[in-house]
Amino acid sequence: MRRRPPIEPGQVWFVDFDPVRGREQDKDRPALVVSSRFHLDLTANQLVSVLPLTSVERPGWVHRIRVGSGASWVITEQVRTVSAGPGLASPRESQTRRSH
Repeated sequence: MRRRPPIEPGQVWFVDFDPVRGREQDKDRPALVVSSRFHLDLTANQLVSVLPLTSVERPGWVHRIRVGSGASWVITEQVRTVSAGPGLASPRESQTRRSH
C-alpha cells in the first residue's frame, strides 16, 4: 500500500463532497487546502479546511477567484472542513481511484 503524501496548505486535493445539504457543491472535485500548518498539526492532519474548485465562471460573483491558467475558479463562499479519510485524495490517488 502506497503512503499518502502529507497535506500542505495551498495544495489542491480531490474531495468527495457528498453528502450535501441544500445548494452546497457536490461530487468528487478538486479543492484548495486552506488549513494553516498550525491547524493541520493540531488535528494530526485528520481535519482539513478546503475550498471547492469549479470550471464554471460566474460573471459578477466577486468572491470567486480565478486560479491556474484561468480554467478553474475557487468557490470562496463554500469553505468546508472535511475528514482526511478515504474521501480525500491527492491528485495522484484520485487518478487511480477514477480509473477503477
